[in-house]
Amino acid sequence: MDKWIRREKALFELDIDNDKSINVLRPSSISGFIRCPYQWYLTMLKGRRQKPAAASSAGISVHAGAEHGCKQKIVLGELAKKSECIDIAVSVWDDINKDSDLEYNEGESREKYTDDIVEGMDAYYDIVMCVTDPVAVERRYTIELDHPHFQALSGTLDIVLEDAIADIKFTKRASTIMHYTLQQSTYALLREANGEPINHLY
Repeated sequence: MDKWIRREKALFELDIDNDKSINVLRPSSISGFIRCPYQWYLTMLKGRRQKPAAASSAGISVHAGAEHGCKQKIVLGELAKKSECIDIAVSVWDDINKDSDLEYNEGESREKYTDDIVEGMDAYYDIVMCVTDPVAVERRYTIELDHPHFQALSGTLDIVLEDAIADIKFTKRASTIMHYTLQQSTYALLREANGEPINHLY
């Protein structure tokens, strides 16, 4: 069992062995520093809280649908039906909207994101889930750091392949090869530090 337990979607996590809060650096936050160092400083070092973004919450919904499908493939040897995965993704999205005050950017809406979630889940099912053989889903990898501000580097992979990284990305932000490669390479570092050699980044 991973000894690091997340308290919230925040910086501080609980170190079970020492019963204390620690600062954790996540792979996605490294790319955030490159995009805007000042915003990174306010969030990561000053702890400024922000309303949950609709885009990241939509990503959580797609993750849920993908996890359901891949978990069934691991346990039963075959994927769940695409319609099941889509239904779960939309259901999670609806639940998040009931419980959270999401931040929508101009031109965004709950209905538009619902359409995007269905489209994204449909594409991910065909392009990734149907052609890969996952060995695990939602597996957390952590390494401890000797650093004045952060005590660990830790991230959770949506789908774990035998010797490859294929993390789900669902965002309205324009993606770049640099940011994508940096984040995937960080996940590769985490897996290799935990004894799992990586030969491919997808």
